[in-house]
Amino acid sequence: MGHLTFQCLLVLCVISAVTADCFNGPLHRRVSNGRMERYCMTDEVIPKKIDYGRRVKTDNCYSCSCSRRGMHCCGFGIKAGNNAQRVPVPPGCMLVVDGCNYYMIHAKTGAHC
Repeated sequence: MGHLTFQCLLVLCVISAVTADCFNGPLHRRVSNGRMERYCMTDEVIPKKIDYGRRVKTDNCYSCSCSRRGMHCCGFGIKAGNNAQRVPVPPGCMLVVDGCNYYMIHAKTGAHC
């Protein structure tokens, strides 16, 4: 029984690591020109409005959607599941972040690893 418990805990830890860079926010409502407007707002330095039923990609590498449940955002590229902390870099190479994407190059030559 102890071995099965360990396996279950290991699976839960892996699932948490992969989905760790997601978060939720509220659905906002306001009356504008006599109509009910529904939208979500990101909490970036410069907040981005997301219209109800839409999906956007933010400048800081999150894909966000706005629905009746509110805003749901998950990291993509370098922020997908905290990739920056767990990308294995081979010896002699370095990780280069370019916007939301990343790649590895040789530290001495600059060629792709």
